Amino acid sequence: MEFCPGGDLFTALMQYPLTAEGVIFFSTEILLALQFLHSKYIIYRDLKPENILLDAEGHVKLADLGLAKVLGRGGRTATLCGTEVYVAPETLAGQGYGLSADFWQFGCFVFELYTGHSPFYVKGRGKEENREAILHGEYEFPEGMPPDAAHMIKNLLKVDVRSRLGCRQGENWTTLRKHKFLRHINWDDAEERRLEPPFVTVQPGADVLQNFDDEFVNETPRYDSEEREEKLMYNELLGFDYCEEWGAAAATARSGLRTGRVT
Repeated sequence: MEFCPGGDLFTALMQYPLTAEGVIFFSTEILLALQFLHSKYIIYRDLKPENILLDAEGHVKLADLGLAKVLGRGGRTATLCGTEVYVAPETLAGQGYGLSADFWQFGCFVFELYTGHSPFYVKGRGKEENREAILHGEYEFPEGMPPDAAHMIKNLLKVDVRSRLGCRQGENWTTLRKHKFLRHINWDDAEERRLEPPFVTVQPGADVLQNFDDEFVNETPRYDSEEREEKLMYNELLGFDYCEEWGAAAATARSGLRTGRVT
């Protein structure tokens, strides 16, 4: 992935006010990202503003695929993972789940764009209480939530997967694209990144790191990949005889590993 100087969406939302049109913009681009992953039978499992990066023009990049998993057509998994107040009930139940978990998290994400927090975040509430709230689908809409948005979120946060928007028989992300909450979106423009972002965090002449949390900017970089790669090369060659014509190629490869380039 290329460098995204706009920083992460979580940090940006603390600095820039988000209009109703902005909510729809970010919902649209993240929907397309998840739809693409699902077209490859990949479940994402960790959707939240902290994992969404902004490029120089304000468009999104879905990052941190550390919890993503290839399921295959109709595949399921049972791993309990994700961020506590975004985890789908079927994930918590431990009985196996599929791509449906991402639809639940998308509902949580749209809710957070409006409110600043997950529907299952309550200050001071413990993990067990959060777990019970998720398993029973207990949350409250704030006053002023647009009816179309509330309708979509409510149907995404159905505990019963068979009743969840996008997961019902014959439904998928195309069903959400046709929902009245997104009815004004030109999907050809959206797919070509021609929609106008609500804000651009990259300012001419500004520090390229200003849009990133200081906690991460101040971390000491680790450059240990070089050592690991050299050990890997050494171990792969154990048991093989030396051949003179391979010597130059091997030396060139080792030299390349010592450049310190991080990819």
